[in-house]
Amino acid sequence: MAGQPVSDEDGPGDPEAVVSLPNGVDLMFLRVPEPKIVKNRVHICLRPEQQRRDAEVARIIELGATLLDDQRNEDGSGWAVLGDPEGNEFCVLRSLAELPAS
Repeated sequence: MAGQPVSDEDGPGDPEAVVSLPNGVDLMFLRVPEPKIVKNRVHICLRPEQQRRDAEVARIIELGATLLDDQRNEDGSGWAVLGDPEGNEFCVLRSLAELPAS
């Protein structure tokens, strides 16, 4: 986004970059190893505000999503990759309350 700073943790050539928007939304850009085979798509990562990640994943599945890849770990880290009914992928991350204190 024009005029929005890249995170201080990101530098030229890094495989990822984060842009923090004024409304608290972070846009993360990642380099992926797979070659592009279809038109560009946007991949959304959701971070629950109220519920814990696992409860939010269950709620979204009840609404019609499909769990495509479960990257959740026993220590609470990780994420879940889901697909909407049209096959668009998105991730659900841990809520802010679940993140370790820094």
